[in-house]
Amino acid sequence: MKLYRVKLVQLVAVLVASPALSVHLSISQATTCLNSRPYVCDGVQPIICLDSIHVIEVVTMEYQQDEDSVLSSNRVDECRKWILTDTIIRQLMKNAMSVTSEEQHMGYGWEPCWYVGTMIINDTLQVTYGINAASHGWLKKDTVYQYLVWPNQMQYFITGKDEHEAD
Repeated sequence: MKLYRVKLVQLVAVLVASPALSVHLSISQATTCLNSRPYVCDGVQPIICLDSIHVIEVVTMEYQQDEDSVLSSNRVDECRKWILTDTIIRQLMKNAMSVTSEEQHMGYGWEPCWYVGTMIINDTLQVTYGINAASHGWLKKDTVYQYLVWPNQMQYFITGKDEHEAD
């Protein structure tokens, strides 16, 4: 219970400092977020509690591929076939799971193709995002990153969680 109280105080401080978040994140939603993902962002408050996302507008979406990468020679065909739409991106964001940067780095590989862009969450919060074909990504607001994974959405990705890291 003590850990919960500390995180709730931190969340309230973020809400006071960020009026855009306070419009859409009630205390009951904050409690749900803290109870379901108490380890979020390695002690740093997330940009947004993923459970509080109701509306997502994909403003920009750009496909990128690193054709000079050593991995690219093995993945060019798979990357060319990997297509995400704004509808799929909205669905992915609603089903994302927050992890620490270490969990993302240690548990997921990298593919030489990804999507980047901007989105507006819950009509007020504008963020940049990135989604890699290896079923991980990020949200960014100013200089703060929130790392994301999609372990249960493999139909949208080329690869997923590294098997040697699976618990």
